[in-house]
Amino acid sequence: MKKKYKFLIAIICVVMCLLFWFIQWNKIVGTVYGPEMEKIIIDNVSYVWGDTPYHGTDKSFHIGKGAWQDGTRVLDLYRIKGDKEFNYLYARHGWEGKMYMRENLKNREQ
Repeated sequence: MKKKYKFLIAIICVVMCLLFWFIQWNKIVGTVYGPEMEKIIIDNVSYVWGDTPYHGTDKSFHIGKGAWQDGTRVLDLYRIKGDKEFNYLYARHGWEGKMYMRENLKNREQ
């Protein structure tokens, strides 16, 4: 009898962990602007598409999803390895991906 309860509790724990992971994975954290994904805003910080010192292979963990204002399309947003200030961002839509940098960094370069 105790084995059944332990097994049932283990199954419930696994299901709860998977549910939590699924909710976190599909959380929308940013808004995408422009038909060519020129700008992404996350927590009032603007990221613009441009040349960065990183590539798509430098992506780190998934931070959430970005959606267009009308909700028609959604893309995955990733942090960059070694970027502790969160100045760069990798966005992937399907098989395509683009690198973004904070808008204030891009303005300093110009």
